Amino acid sequence: MDENQQSLTYIRAHSHFMFRGSRFLETCGGNQLDSAPPSPGQGLESALMIQGATLKEVELLLWCFYNEKYDDYSEASLQDWFSIARLAHDWGYDGVKAMALRYIQKMEGEIPDTVDRIIAYEAAKLPSEFLLPLYTDLCIRKELPSVEEYAKLKDGRLREIYQAREDILRAFKGNTPATNTEMSKTRTILIDVLSLKDDPFPAASRHAPPAPGSTASQAGASTSTSTSTPTGNSSRQTGNSTTSNTKGGGGSSAGTGKGAQTAWKKP
Repeated sequence: MDENQQSLTYIRAHSHFMFRGSRFLETCGGNQLDSAPPSPGQGLESALMIQGATLKEVELLLWCFYNEKYDDYSEASLQDWFSIARLAHDWGYDGVKAMALRYIQKMEGEIPDTVDRIIAYEAAKLPSEFLLPLYTDLCIRKELPSVEEYAKLKDGRLREIYQAREDILRAFKGNTPATNTEMSKTRTILIDVLSLKDDPFPAASRHAPPAPGSTASQAGASTSTSTSTPTGNSSRQTGNSTTSNTKGGGGSSAGTGKGAQTAWKKP
């Protein structure tokens, strides 16, 4: 086994979950995998490599499918839901994303600071309906962003915030918008200046994944996640079917390793 193979972790999951209702995997992975020659024993030679996700993030997403408590997802933290929402957005799992957004709404009080919440929401790629009220509060208040807030915001975003504040001041002649009509105009200004327009299928997800081929051996038992590293950690069993392929039907194989790569194989 070469170094590249040793750096990968493979996850086996049901293709029923991975491909059903996922625009990303169906359009960017399904055709590629369907046209690939079959591998003896459903090996990982044709696994689909996906960039931009850690093993922990993939496990969290799969936990939404394999959670044994069915309707109880309370053990996930707010940060967990941010990770789930981001992957669900990137990979087109609309149902999972909707569930993540509901839990984020319930737990958003854990981030009381407006700017901290904006930063967390944008990193998780939450829709504009979550960001618009926060930017509205930030841009119609009389106080400028504080030194602490200034340090947290990116320069480009900070310039847009100042531009939006100026546009709002000019639109209402220095007065704070108050009526429904004024607030509607304020939101229009913010959407335009801050580019708060949702892309339901982000450009990053439209790119086809790297061609399969740089994979290691079969992932082993259907209920295991195999991890191979240069330091000798050869395998890891999943505890609560979070990343398992349980009884019945075919599965998808996934691998993560250096560079946060994930590989999916549709049988």
